[in-house]
Amino acid sequence: MATCHQDLGQVHLDHAICALASRYDGIDLPHQACRAVVMEGLPNRDHLQERFLSSQVRAGSALSERVRTRVVQGLGRCTRGATDWALVVVRGQELTRYLLMQETLDALSAELQAEIRFGIENSRDTSQADLLENVRIFLDQERTPEWREQAEPNLAQLRSEHERTVPAGSDILAEGVVAEIEACALAGHSRWAEASQKAQQVAHQLSHGGEATRGYRAFWLMLAGMWAYQAAANGDTTLTATAHQLVRQASQISPGTWVRSLPSLPDMPLGGLPPQDDIAITTVSELLGKVAPRKMDTRLGDMIAGLQTVSHTAYEPALTELGIFLGAAAEKPQGSGRCDSNWCWGNEMWFALEAKSEHTQPEGLVPHKDIRQVNDQLRILRSDRRHQAIPAGSITVIVSPRLAVDPTGASGAEEHSHLVHPDTILALANDAKAAWEYMRARRPGLDEADLHRMVAKVLGQYGLLPSQVRIRLTEHPISSVGRPV
Repeated sequence: MATCHQDLGQVHLDHAICALASRYDGIDLPHQACRAVVMEGLPNRDHLQERFLSSQVRAGSALSERVRTRVVQGLGRCTRGATDWALVVVRGQELTRYLLMQETLDALSAELQAEIRFGIENSRDTSQADLLENVRIFLDQERTPEWREQAEPNLAQLRSEHERTVPAGSDILAEGVVAEIEACALAGHSRWAEASQKAQQVAHQLSHGGEATRGYRAFWLMLAGMWAYQAAANGDTTLTATAHQLVRQASQISPGTWVRSLPSLPDMPLGGLPPQDDIAITTVSELLGKVAPRKMDTRLGDMIAGLQTVSHTAYEPALTELGIFLGAAAEKPQGSGRCDSNWCWGNEMWFALEAKSEHTQPEGLVPHKDIRQVNDQLRILRSDRRHQAIPAGSITVIVSPRLAVDPTGASGAEEHSHLVHPDTILALANDAKAAWEYMRARRPGLDEADLHRMVAKVLGQYGLLPSQVRIRLTEHPISSVGRPV
């Protein structure tokens, strides 16, 4: 930054850096106080509740407005008027990917949409020297006319081509804010029965938001159930059945498995797991007794090592090995046009994975041909397995370090197709390794029923049940990560 002024201490430093962690409002750095801002990381997990809503509940619509507001505020710390300006550098996978998503861009003002698109166009296929020259022209705009004569007309044209689109569910979320605050206030004063009723009111309001608010609605139903149970524990026993019903309802509508991973309410009948999860638990229980400890250590180590490489000859077998440790019938399918690894939990859920670990330019785009290929994989798998239909919830995955895909490919991507970074696969493998080491240490002496319960508990705690793995691999649908053209 060119200059940083600190009013409290009356300190004036040229060429200083002002570092702010998770601070998006309340600080103004206008004009010469700041001419460059570097932003890194997506501000979607500022506290434990947000981390839970983001990683487990998938309450995207509830968090998206908060995240957009913080990003816009962060960008605006140094542009405090119509004539103020500053260079913005975006770093890191999460924030870059977020700003490339069409749904993010559509929800921003026309001005910001134009500026982000301008930045994308002038960063794509650009040498470092050209990029630095563009920065120099921008920073010299008060002394030289190049920026005003060349860039500003382009930006004006881009602004005229965009308009803000209100995201789905925003109006429903806004209408429920007052009831949310009232529910939390009642719970804070231990007025549990009233808090539960108010939370049910919130959940009912969220039901009008459809798919956009489904995860957040499940969260509020769970709160309503917990608060009803607390009221029952304090003497209002008529609410016990209500508590059980609300928790069960939250589990039924939740897009994830976070409800089932929570401790059950006392005396509440346990709900059954999805069939694909039961298959994984049974398969892992059987495999635990078949693989010798030394051989298991070798296989787990080779799996991690393979998923840390870029060579397809090591990466693809490791990807299949990971599927096996997740309780799937995993294999590299034979024949031309097939993907690199299929993970099948019976005919209940299928994952088709295409590894592009050798993409050597992370800043590039996943090409259109790769997207066309994964679009067909589930249909090919259905034919190979001679099954009548593709199981509900089945997905295809492109594993690539690239953050975005070809826009034409994105527009034609099917709903089951997703983009996954190799780091996500490696994190999944490390969790699998830790879970298997834990289960192996506790395997001796357990009968079949106890072993099954132990495996179910451990896989659930590590997020390794198929229904949980699906959530981990579907954060970025290909249709939403195409760069705007």
